[in-house]
Amino acid sequence: MTACLWGQDTSRGSPFLPADFDKGTEAPPATGPLEKMELRGIMSVDGIYSFSLFDTSIGKGFWIDLHESVQGVTVVAYDEVNERVTLEGSGETKNLKLKEAKIIALKVAPPASGQAQPVATPQGRQSKGTINQLSDDQVRDRMKNVAEEIRRRRAARRAIIEKNRAANPPQNQ
Repeated sequence: MTACLWGQDTSRGSPFLPADFDKGTEAPPATGPLEKMELRGIMSVDGIYSFSLFDTSIGKGFWIDLHESVQGVTVVAYDEVNERVTLEGSGETKNLKLKEAKIIALKVAPPASGQAQPVATPQGRQSKGTINQLSDDQVRDRMKNVAEEIRRRRAARRAIIEKNRAANPPQNQ
């Protein structure tokens, strides 16, 4: 809320307010082609799906529910098995697949005072200090194992979804 004092030029703005204060709330960007959209996340709470979309043209993301419109984009369909959504906006339609994460192994510098002996935590895992001292090859192997475990869990999740679909086929209304 802004106030105008007697004799104050309102077109100039106050030096105590942010520069973009008079511009009001941020208007949604003009809807353009859906080519700049990425699907970055999927969440389900109580059977209601929400999707994280990222607009690379403006560098901002937002969450949107199935059959909801945000910034001129509507999610019209979701394929659980293939993790794909169908978007509509500006008179066009586009299918988006969940963006794959890039796993990049970082080079770990060896400790300055020689190699420390591996230390096991009470749970039997290596301590963080020991993990930081792994060679590049060991880090790559760990990252490869993590990626394989993620793929295994996704396949298991897809199998459960397909099994549930076979047991409970969708009913046409």
